Amino acid sequence: MALPRYSEKVGREIDEYALRVYKSDSHSPGFQRLPRCWNAKDRSRCLRLSHFALTVTYSGGFTERHDSNYSNHEPACVRADTPVPLTTGIYYFEITVAHKGNNGRSVSIGFSTKSASLAKLPGTLKTRTLWVLQ
Repeated sequence: MALPRYSEKVGREIDEYALRVYKSDSHSPGFQRLPRCWNAKDRSRCLRLSHFALTVTYSGGFTERHDSNYSNHEPACVRADTPVPLTTGIYYFEITVAHKGNNGRSVSIGFSTKSASLAKLPGTLKTRTLWVLQ
């Protein structure tokens, strides 16, 4: 997902920060951009993204979706707008879980390959999950 035009300044600031932290120059050949936000096109259907795609919210169930195949206990995943480059070495990010609900839902945060299912939590299938916190 591309950031909206008026947020190009935000994108430049992120690139400048990445240059300082990861010593990677966006003008050098072979530059691989770091993730900036969540990918609105690569997410489970029951997740909503904020305007800049920085916040993910698990949306309700049948009453909101009007879909008889939808359950509000459906696992949900979202991928970043670009993968973390393998050459990065150490990659730092922060996640805040504001509310997990009172119905026993699990929250999983992790890294996996592009082939991992968006309908399953990271680490629950025999895919190449690189790291999971549950």
